[in-house]
Amino acid sequence: MNDENVADSSAAARIAPTSTIMMNNDEKMAMNMNITNEVYLKFGRPISNEWSEFPGLPFAFEFESNFNRDYHRQWMYDNWYIAIYVSIIYIMVIFTGRWLMTNRQPYSLRTPMALWNLAIALFSLFGTIRCLPEFIHIITQEGIEQSFCSSSYYRDVRITLWYWLFVWSKVIELGDTIFIILRKQNLIFLHWIHHVLTLSYAFFVIGDAPGTARWMVSMNFTIHTSMYTYYTLKAMRFRISRLIAMTITIAQITQMIFGLYINMKAYLIKQSGQSCDTSISASLCGLFIYFLFFLLFIKFFVFSYCSRFPLIGLRKSLRTTTTKTTSNIKNNSIITNNSHSTNISNSNNVRSMKKHVD
Repeated sequence: MNDENVADSSAAARIAPTSTIMMNNDEKMAMNMNITNEVYLKFGRPISNEWSEFPGLPFAFEFESNFNRDYHRQWMYDNWYIAIYVSIIYIMVIFTGRWLMTNRQPYSLRTPMALWNLAIALFSLFGTIRCLPEFIHIITQEGIEQSFCSSSYYRDVRITLWYWLFVWSKVIELGDTIFIILRKQNLIFLHWIHHVLTLSYAFFVIGDAPGTARWMVSMNFTIHTSMYTYYTLKAMRFRISRLIAMTITIAQITQMIFGLYINMKAYLIKQSGQSCDTSISASLCGLFIYFLFFLLFIKFFVFSYCSRFPLIGLRKSLRTTTTKTTSNIKNNSIITNNSHSTNISNSNNVRSMKKHVD
């Protein structure tokens, strides 16, 4: 397969599963030997630097070497719409779960939540270790344009596997919302729409193995490593500076800016008739999603960190409530329960909005 045309070789991609499925284990091993410079390793054995042209850990795990990249790529290409069904079920679970929790007390779930976040943090760390070195390598050696217009990462079966795992991790991460529902925390629009669109976009584009996937996967793995580590420590009741949460949000906004840039550049290059390993549809979807996320994360940042009260309108509401309460004291010497409840509710809303969201 010509690596420069991976994203556009749909016909060839459709043939790949048939050929690989018919292979026996020895033939599959031989095929992978061609990819790995005839070095096929057992678990944990160090390998020559010739194993791959890309830097990284100088060994491969057996499960990495055995990964049938062509079969799984074709499966994603043919079945990307499964993400739509999963998203619909996810949204139904959200509304059903919130309804079921209406008259129930919130659960604490601190220990399960800490373990959940720790597992995702470690997974993201391993993904970063595998994917980031190749990402840095191609930028420094071949330039920015090649980093989003070349699918050369597809030649390294280790990296291809972790791209595939990245896509499926978006399904697992939907579980974040279950904790919010069971703990009866405020579920904001940014949280669930981010999960839905990231999942759908990842499933949609990965079957084309576009060059832009390099940025999506590497940036997301890196940011999620720090973000879920932060969530883990918060669940364990560690006191962490608010500056850390702010820094993570800034990193997410920066991710959206880079996402917009590389998808716009890839689209323009593709439109001009030049070679770029991506598709027009993948670039347009990327532009839409990254722009929407950019706006939502900017709004979240302003509400969370740029004012004394996260909600600008809430400040006026609290001031109005205080004025009315003072007036009632003067006129009737009565503090109504409704005013007291309003203040408690507003305070809870402030705390809920300050919680960082993926």
